[in-house]
Amino acid sequence: MLRLKSSTISSDKSVMRSVPSVLRKFIVAKLVIVRRGFTLVELLVVIAIIGILVGLLLPAVQAAREAARRMQCSNNLKQMGLAVLNYESTYKKFPNKNGGTKNYCGSCPERNGANYERLSIFVPLLPFIEQTPLYDRIQAGNEMSVGAVTVMIAPGGPAGWFPKVDGSASYFPWAQVIPGYQCPSDIPIPLSAGGHGTNSYAVNLGDQILAINGFQSLRGPFAGNGSNQSHYKSIGAITDGTSNTLAFSERVAHNANNLNNDVFIVSDGSQL
Repeated sequence: MLRLKSSTISSDKSVMRSVPSVLRKFIVAKLVIVRRGFTLVELLVVIAIIGILVGLLLPAVQAAREAARRMQCSNNLKQMGLAVLNYESTYKKFPNKNGGTKNYCGSCPERNGANYERLSIFVPLLPFIEQTPLYDRIQAGNEMSVGAVTVMIAPGGPAGWFPKVDGSASYFPWAQVIPGYQCPSDIPIPLSAGGHGTNSYAVNLGDQILAINGFQSLRGPFAGNGSNQSHYKSIGAITDGTSNTLAFSERVAHNANNLNNDVFIVSDGSQL
């Protein structure tokens, strides 16, 4: 068989002229369709390069994702700050760390008659973080089945631990996961062991005064007035100015030390 290199054919046309036309077409066709594949060494080199690039890019991608999560956590704080200012503008007072309804049904073992003024400020802030339907449902009250018994939920919602008499499911609004109260960087545990929606933030209860008689009084913007839980503070009580006063902060959620205050409905907050 006649073997010709492409460089020889291009440089010496006389040789090609001496080849019969049929054979010349065959040679040209073979030169055109011949393909050279990867060798094993080249393939391994390409795979190694791809692996190195992935190894370099993966930490950068993870860092970018964490930065986005941290930004969302900070944005949640900003939204809650705006919410509490809008609340004060609407009601001329700040929400209290011990809000809600009093005990109108002290003999009810299910604690469905009231929430004993144990609700955190995160509940009244719901309408100001685009959770108005959920807040309206809390305020309306309705019937709920507790095991084989149907009980009436009072307007304002039941106690945070309702119902616990037979291990039934939690009150629907208390079991909701509020996106604005979740920091994406936290451990993803949206519900507590009791079936309540968790919370990644705390409010500022201020420092504490211990009187000579042992009476304790918190001085934060949301701490009320000592034992008088119905006392609410207005923006005028913040003598340092709102720009110099902490309102909310992130906290270590789902930590063993925070299990009692790890849900948004009864999260009391933190002292300075």
